[in-house]
Amino acid sequence: MKMSNELLIAARKAMKNSNGSMGHKIGAAVLASSGKIYGGCSLTSIPQDYCAERVALLKAVSEGERKIESILITWEGPFGRLQGPCNLSKCSMATYKQLGIRGASLANRRKGTSC
Repeated sequence: MKMSNELLIAARKAMKNSNGSMGHKIGAAVLASSGKIYGGCSLTSIPQDYCAERVALLKAVSEGERKIESILITWEGPFGRLQGPCNLSKCSMATYKQLGIRGASLANRRKGTSC
């Protein structure tokens, strides 16, 4: 799928800006119904961390998007498998459910496969 490849490229590009803790980095990309893609990276700070998918989602919303088609999350690091969006990110997605989020995909940079 062409759009899936574009999302993966955008998520990996955003991941380069991540200051991930414990040696892992996470990036995400959001596809809005307008066709625009918004990238986001994980940002580790005290007292709160910012998940890549929340950053990307909030970038889209703050730029005026009101309908989200999909979210793709990618990562690299010593851990073999990302378990999916954290509960705070799930709550953010639920809060913005009126945006019509259809699904989230995970892709491991090291293996290049979907999980």
